[in-house]
Amino acid sequence: MICVNAADTINGQIFTIVHEIAHVWRGASGVSDGPIVHDTESELERWCNAVASETLVPARDLRQQLHRKLTEDTLTGTLDELANRYHCGTLVVLLQLKRIRALALSDFDAAYTSERARLNRLAAQAPPSSGGGNFYANQRYRVGGRLSRAIIADTAEGTTSIAEAMRLTSIKSLSTFDKFAKQMVGA
Repeated sequence: MICVNAADTINGQIFTIVHEIAHVWRGASGVSDGPIVHDTESELERWCNAVASETLVPARDLRQQLHRKLTEDTLTGTLDELANRYHCGTLVVLLQLKRIRALALSDFDAAYTSERARLNRLAAQAPPSSGGGNFYANQRYRVGGRLSRAIIADTAEGTTSIAEAMRLTSIKSLSTFDKFAKQMVGA
């Protein structure tokens, strides 16, 4: 089983999935709850990070994208451009830059610390979440519109019990199911 933190960014979730698939390939558990740590991780974690980084940011293509020398002044912009190109986080790009030796270890340590601080500042400036959206609108996509309507129709006809319909739609309260059904019938 692979678990992904839904609070992570989409890019972070993608990295986690690929990283955890690498654990599956190796046949080794990957239970972890911390951020990517670049200097204290086990050999297995380094290998899984390398697999995920290479999958998301292929070294050959990355080398082709580095048209200019990376300096402290150009690194942040370059990281953002590359992260957009590869649909991953800037820290993943940074780790891959280290792996292909585009950055010296001392430069990498400083860049990693600086980039983490920059990302933390950006996160602190982000507007607070509104609470996750409308449950009923999201539920339709979680279960599927066609399946939801079929379950509701079968329940109304008496073919499916209300308890079974609630189980199939992962709804725990009868009033919530009723409200969901009314919204689906109107949809």
